Amino acid sequence: MGNRRVYECAYCGEVRPASDDHIPPRSIFAGVVGGSRISVKSCDPCNSGSSDDDEYFRDTVAKYYRVSETPHAREVVEKLLRAAAMPEKRRYSEAHLRALTGRERVPPSSPEREPMPEFVVDGERFDRAIRRYVRGLHKHERGRRVPIDTEISVVSDPERLLPYQSQLVEMFQHGTTRVVVEKVFWYAYAVPFDCETASAWLLVLFDEYPILARVRDLSGLQGATG
Repeated sequence: MGNRRVYECAYCGEVRPASDDHIPPRSIFAGVVGGSRISVKSCDPCNSGSSDDDEYFRDTVAKYYRVSETPHAREVVEKLLRAAAMPEKRRYSEAHLRALTGRERVPPSSPEREPMPEFVVDGERFDRAIRRYVRGLHKHERGRRVPIDTEISVVSDPERLLPYQSQLVEMFQHGTTRVVVEKVFWYAYAVPFDCETASAWLLVLFDEYPILARVRDLSGLQGATG
């Protein structure tokens, strides 16, 4: 460890031995060739436990019916199914089965209006991963670290956002859009004209899973550039 180079961590700001943290996790791009991955430097304490959240994030997105049916997500879905059969993943797989309520609902965005299996998502865990990705993208794009105690509000239910696709496009049309891997992950961000230290973010996975986040005003916060 003493031979590892030290960097400023994109999350906590401490200068420590650090490694690349990919945004979103590399497992999202299973079976995909090409594109330009995004990573930031993250210290070991900030990396601790993040892989579990990344796995949960990937599997939650992959189980969404609009994603699981897309060809670009096929390898991710197959990876989820293979992992479920591994003995060391038994507890994790059982937790996912418990999340299946046994009920069915008709999603508003379902074109056929057919009932779909209903899963209970651990929103706190899922949103925690999203906030991490937004912090990393903010550092990558804007060169400023978002302090740990800064509020990042998240809307992560795609069924709430899909009916407002046209409004979202309009909201970010004057912002910046980055396509990381076509049909797999792209994002956009916009800065309010009257508050350049705040920002809004739209993350879209497999063109079917939109996530909206807002970073509040960073002006006057200690460590915002640290």
